[in-house]
Amino acid sequence: MKLRDFFYALATSTEVYARFRREPEAAMKDAGLSSDQCEAILAGREENLSQLLFHELPDHLASKDLDLTITLPPPPPQYDVVVSGPIAKSVSPPATAWGEPDSLWKRSGLTIVGTGIRGGLQTTAEARVCIVQATKVLYLLADPISETWVQELNPTAESMAPLYLKGKHRLVAYEAMVDRILSCLQESGDVCVVFYGHPGVFSNPARESIKRARVNGFEARMLPGISAEDNLIADLGIDPGQSGLQSYEATSFLVNKINFDPSAGLILWQVGVLGEVLWNPPHLAVRERLPLLSSYLTEYYGADHEVVLYHASPYPTSQPEIERIPLSDLAKAKLVFSSILYVPPNGRVKFDPDMADKLGLNWRSGR
Repeated sequence: MKLRDFFYALATSTEVYARFRREPEAAMKDAGLSSDQCEAILAGREENLSQLLFHELPDHLASKDLDLTITLPPPPPQYDVVVSGPIAKSVSPPATAWGEPDSLWKRSGLTIVGTGIRGGLQTTAEARVCIVQATKVLYLLADPISETWVQELNPTAESMAPLYLKGKHRLVAYEAMVDRILSCLQESGDVCVVFYGHPGVFSNPARESIKRARVNGFEARMLPGISAEDNLIADLGIDPGQSGLQSYEATSFLVNKINFDPSAGLILWQVGVLGEVLWNPPHLAVRERLPLLSSYLTEYYGADHEVVLYHASPYPTSQPEIERIPLSDLAKAKLVFSSILYVPPNGRVKFDPDMADKLGLNWRSGR
């Protein structure tokens, strides 16, 4: 059995996945996996698994200059940076009214769903039904297993990844995706668009297509998915209810001088494309910009403050990659290009005894 087929079975069959969790060696042996495949799975290294998957690709795909460890760029930023010479400013997307959610129970119109990070395993039953029933499916996914699964669920499935053009501004790709989504909607009247993770988290094409679909008289709705942040909270043992949690796109965080609170946890997305506006992987120039970010954060946390680079693997057998380093070593980190940066709280929140009294919180008695 090919590794891709085994991963597909794990992602789509609860029985296969349950047995693998219970008896991993026996499950791999029965699947006929090679010793190299079994060793890579047990090691849990996404990079090694990606290379094995790459060698299984058909010739017409394997001949391309592909890197499955960075199949797609990180999710589109909330704010796209406008460049004129050096970085000049950042602007938010057009302020078109979002409106109230349209009916979730109607099949017609535009439905945006997310697969979660591990497609199949983390995809909700609700999203799966929408993919299966849609007249037309478009998708933008980050791994070949999720892609195969969506294609099996609905034969009309079409990837929007080719709309990324190397060396071009990312907004060009986003606009092309929105145009393709609306064109299919005009033709069929019923389209489901599948994004990885949560479709509303840093996904310009998802939000913009819903806005424009509604303006053009179509019903449109978005269903929630499991995001990389959800995986991070689970894997790092973070409770946002204890100290709070702030979440920003890294470039926007710097250029807009965000007024944040160091006593609450801080998540910075897209550190791997810091200052990048062009689709030009692998974005090697980013490492030269990381000292700007670490220097800025050091003002609030100190150089020795431990931060965490986190990457949630899309593969059902891989552990998340977690790198803990002092803030001063951020530019030397290994996981920069595919990770979220988590900065733990620094100090305690400020307690307001007057407000506690008004709320009747009997804090003086310790109850």
